Amino acid sequence: PVTKMALYSYFVGRVRSHLHLVLCFSPIGDAFRQRLRMFPSLVNCCTIDWFSEWSTEALTSVAISFLKETQLSTLEQNMMAAVVGTCVSIHQSVYKMSETFFEELRRYNYVSPTNFLELLSTFISLIDEQRREYGQLRGRLEVGRSKLESTASEVVTMQEELEALQPVLVETAEEAQAMMLALQTDKKEADASKETVGQQEHEANVKAAQSK
Repeated sequence: PVTKMALYSYFVGRVRSHLHLVLCFSPIGDAFRQRLRMFPSLVNCCTIDWFSEWSTEALTSVAISFLKETQLSTLEQNMMAAVVGTCVSIHQSVYKMSETFFEELRRYNYVSPTNFLELLSTFISLIDEQRREYGQLRGRLEVGRSKLESTASEVVTMQEELEALQPVLVETAEEAQAMMLALQTDKKEADASKETVGQQEHEANVKAAQSK
């Protein structure tokens, strides 16, 4: 008979048959071991798929995909390839050194694709930071250059004005010199007239005194 319990059991059976969950864990640190101890079904009831390192082609493809989102895509093709190759080489060299580290000291240093993505993100952030910094410096340089050019233009204009005023200045200096000479001559004449007037005044006073 069709009952609620039968329908529920049928539903649970269908879910168990068709529902698939994918859980992604990183083996780095103690968190993975603690989860396995707390939930043993992660080992007993799950199919574990250990992902190996990415191939050179995969790393190159991911790097190109990441760097296309930046202005690096406008660079020359050989420069773009050099940046991608350097990032891939850094990641692979760290992976190889981690294997050597384990063989010599029996200690793990996990290198996962996440590290490669973090490397790319760090590179992109550094590029953006350097671009902002150099953009500010370039802006300051352009402002300084424009001020120097405007100052040089003003200096040239002032020199032209001074050259044009040079004859006027010479003429004015000559007129001032002539005026100074005229003033000196007038002063001498005035001093002579003052002396003559003083003598005449003295003679007049003497005559006036005698007439009394």
